[in-house]
Amino acid sequence: MKKLLALFLTLAALLVLVACGEAPITPTEATTAESDGCALYGHEFIKDLEKAPCADGGYPTLKCIHCGKTIVDHIAKPVPHTEVFAQTILPTTTSEGRTYGMVCSVCGEILSVCEPIPKLTASVSTATELPLDFNTFKDNLNASRHEFYDNFKSPDLPDFTSESGEPALTDEEARMLATEREEVETITKEQAIEDADLYFRAFKDFYAMYYYLGEDKFLAARDSVMEKLNALEYGATINVKSFLRDILTPPTDTFITDLHFPHGTRDYVQYYYYYVSGLFFHEDTDGYYFKNGDDKWYVVGIDGGGDIADYIKLTISPEGELVYGIGYKFILKDETPKPAYIVLKNGNVELNYAISWTLSDTKGGRLWENLTDPFSTSVEDGYNVIRISLLRTGDPCFEEFVETGKELKGENYIILDYRGNGGGNDIYTYSWLENYIDYPFGFWFLNYFRVDSPLVFYSCYGTENDASGMKRTVSEWKHYEDGWIRENDNTVFWLTDNQCGSSGDASIYLAQHQESMIVIGTHTAGCCGIGGWVDCFLPNSGIFFGGAQEFQIHDGKNAQCVGFDPDIWVPSEYALELTIKMCEYYGLEPGEKKVETYGTAPERVSLDGYASY
Repeated sequence: MKKLLALFLTLAALLVLVACGEAPITPTEATTAESDGCALYGHEFIKDLEKAPCADGGYPTLKCIHCGKTIVDHIAKPVPHTEVFAQTILPTTTSEGRTYGMVCSVCGEILSVCEPIPKLTASVSTATELPLDFNTFKDNLNASRHEFYDNFKSPDLPDFTSESGEPALTDEEARMLATEREEVETITKEQAIEDADLYFRAFKDFYAMYYYLGEDKFLAARDSVMEKLNALEYGATINVKSFLRDILTPPTDTFITDLHFPHGTRDYVQYYYYYVSGLFFHEDTDGYYFKNGDDKWYVVGIDGGGDIADYIKLTISPEGELVYGIGYKFILKDETPKPAYIVLKNGNVELNYAISWTLSDTKGGRLWENLTDPFSTSVEDGYNVIRISLLRTGDPCFEEFVETGKELKGENYIILDYRGNGGGNDIYTYSWLENYIDYPFGFWFLNYFRVDSPLVFYSCYGTENDASGMKRTVSEWKHYEDGWIRENDNTVFWLTDNQCGSSGDASIYLAQHQESMIVIGTHTAGCCGIGGWVDCFLPNSGIFFGGAQEFQIHDGKNAQCVGFDPDIWVPSEYALELTIKMCEYYGLEPGEKKVETYGTAPERVSLDGYASY
């Protein structure tokens, strides 16, 4: 009777397993001898909770609660491994290392090749340390600026004055293009061809960068657009937004480096700063290194064979020390940069060390989106902080900004926060410096290329006026320069990011041409050097586009889309915190004079994310 009861219970258990989705089990060898009870009445199995669910290929393991016998269900759906990245384990003189790969975070099984790395051979370094001290850094920075001015030579720039003469547009066409109109939904093929022809001739007529970028590129772009349009059937109807997005703009997107250029849905070329968080290096006469215990590991290369020097950036550690980190300006966003590892070396051992890129939070730096006021002042941990997120003409608060230069004249370690500065008028920054250091004599080298034509006239002064018979003129390059800078011992920190553009760009450029003005953050937007605005509307589609009749070359280079690099690279979202940390680390005491709190300041941020690797 007992045997029949045991058999019934065993069958009932199997039915329960099947009902719950558990398939019939395949027995394995017993892990312990069967107990007398198991021999008489059968085993009583439950899931083995002590074993990782993804072990043994992920098949469920059952264990008898009486004798410990295990059986594995090879039919049930296996539980997969949980893959996680395993960083390189650096070897030491007493222990082996391991190359990086993928492992299971649940059972610990190595899922990709992780080769052992032999122990290091003990050695004594003879390299001399090259420590970074703030005052030494500032002195070297000022000396390099003076050296630049002393050795700068005006570049050879093309002469465009020969391009003066008859406008590329008739007076009637210029009036049409300067007349404001609404964008329509559809146009015919023939209307699109007429608009495209006017579009490219308008560029030739007024756009200051036309010959600088290359007329051949504009002509090739025009041919590409006309080829697409001519391939359409006669009388075909074209959606205007598609015409702009798919036909008109793509050929020019590859070479028009102008962030001031409004063009519908155009996707601008812009650089973004990526960095490797929490990985910091010091320098000695053998190179850049970090320490693993007592062992120095030198960074000697990077994935893809690029020059590692292009990726090494002067930065600030979470503690505030001037150190070196890894960062780079990539022309991409929301994608992972290509270099996946750096090459480290200790003695004869050379290995790949995986790196993970983090995008500097550009929106975190756009203070003007988060502030009630475009200008604010506050005292943060004893340091005067002045935030200026726009430079609009006519707003009284910007006059107050200019006055802070006079109020803080002679004060040391002021922080000017230009992150996210949307531009406006350069005169406010210039006037602030004039108040702070009397007159900013810094080297200010600009080249202007100005165009005048009927289209420019009508866009600026209205189509009700008459510009018929007006010749197209192109001025010569004009040079503005001062070959020396005023001495300035008081340090001002300028915070910036890649959303700081237009007059924001020009402000940072001006700061870097003075003594003791130190720029911290990432590169600026590169939306600079443009003036004399011309608005145009295509007559059939109503598509709006425009551009400048004037542009500038800074220090003989075109900074459009590239921007101006900082003196110390840090992720823009941490720029204020790290600047204050650096001041505290090196004992840079702020002055006695404090600004009154004005406007709404953003919240301070934690450095936890910056410190971790």
